Amino acid sequence: METTSTANPLVAALLQMVDMARDGLALLDGEHRCIYANAAACVLLEISGDEVLGSDFLAHFLAHERVAIAEQIAGADIGSWCTVHLSLGEARAIEYELRRHVVDGRPLSMLALRDLTSQRQERTVAEDANQRDAQPQEHTEPYRAIFESTIDGLVILEMDGTIVEANAAAHDMLGYARNELIGLNAVVLTPPEYLAALADALQGAIDGGPTRHFAASKAIRKDGSLLDVEARGRAFDFRGKLHVLAVMRDITEQIKAEAQLGETEEQYRSIFEATSDALIIRNLDGRIVEVNPMACSMYGYTYDEMIGLPVSALIHPADHGLILDNQRMIASQGAFRARATQINKDGEPFSVDVHGAPFTYKGEPHVLTVVRDITERVVAEERLREREEQYRSIFEVSSDGFAITDLETGLVVDANPAMCRMHGYTYEEIIGLHPTEFVHPDFHEDFRQHSETVKAGGSYRARSVDMRKDGTPFPVDVYGTTFSYNGKARRLAVLRD
Repeated sequence: METTSTANPLVAALLQMVDMARDGLALLDGEHRCIYANAAACVLLEISGDEVLGSDFLAHFLAHERVAIAEQIAGADIGSWCTVHLSLGEARAIEYELRRHVVDGRPLSMLALRDLTSQRQERTVAEDANQRDAQPQEHTEPYRAIFESTIDGLVILEMDGTIVEANAAAHDMLGYARNELIGLNAVVLTPPEYLAALADALQGAIDGGPTRHFAASKAIRKDGSLLDVEARGRAFDFRGKLHVLAVMRDITEQIKAEAQLGETEEQYRSIFEATSDALIIRNLDGRIVEVNPMACSMYGYTYDEMIGLPVSALIHPADHGLILDNQRMIASQGAFRARATQINKDGEPFSVDVHGAPFTYKGEPHVLTVVRDITERVVAEERLREREEQYRSIFEVSSDGFAITDLETGLVVDANPAMCRMHGYTYEEIIGLHPTEFVHPDFHEDFRQHSETVKAGGSYRARSVDMRKDGTPFPVDVYGTTFSYNGKARRLAVLRD
């Protein structure tokens, strides 16, 4: 390091070059004081520039070697390298070369210093590389086979990004013929928006940082198309020099699958939000973790109020036993279905159909419950049941005879007590009879025509003659029409004696 500045540009440039030299350079006066030392010398001595200037330079060597160095400085020029040791915490072997100069009548000595430790390390690395290169084919062939057979693309880069090795998968992945990648720079394969990431990765390897991982990187194929890749790299020694091993994995199909998954999730979310049934997702502790808008509307809660609510808060106390029943059904049958009474936020009960099944939510087991409000249906069913009971009461107590027959077979499928008494049959005897067995033979043709009228959707009124079980004839007025019975169209005949 220079003690004074100079206005001579040539001298300044020379000093800058000296300061950049890899070997340590030190200029000593006649009393061995240092009047100049370059950066490499300071690094070698593990001392700052300010500390080395003006110091007794020989004091940095082992005591028993200082005398010999002083004698060599005082004697003739020494043109060969000599080995000595620095007196650091751990003695370090160095080589030095001495030159003597006289400047303005002053004797000066120039010492060139070289660290033997690092030189030996470099020599060892080079020898190891040579040994590796000289190994028999059978030692390197297994590793080459692994390198070539790996499914991932493997690329070895110099620190400036130049490719020196690439396996078959890398060539295929990027659309290059065998060995066309060798000599290319990784910049050629990298889209502009990813160049900064590439530079960071290489610099990280130079700095000895951790392995870098880019989950959504892209590479440029030979034909110019872009390839989605997952790339990661790490620094390692290759042929005696620091290189970067880059591993590339084609994630094109993964990206497509993720995009499709996103679309599917969006579709399911739309269905979840729009369905007219209440959808409730609960965890295995019975706490609600997700609901759709209809659930909030049905139960009268806001979304935030429902999240975290125990599902038992929605079930009428009389039906709390269904919770355990449903859990057992899921465990044994994989799903459950039930009709229950639930309560809204105001405590008002309403009837529901409930369907439940195991459901994976955010990677954890849950239960999905689909709830349909059937209050109106239950009311309608109750009214229908009441009406059926009313009709059955009329059917049973009426003094007119009622006979319900199948439209296809003509057989009696139901009859009221008056019909049985009128014809002298028990209920069990009349069921399954054909009407021609109790209609007078003279009126069979009329009966056939009336039956066709009913089948066509019409109705009729007529006067006929029937016969009792004992063969006694008696006149009847008959009204016939179609009639829905047990969900099927039938013929209803009402007879009055």
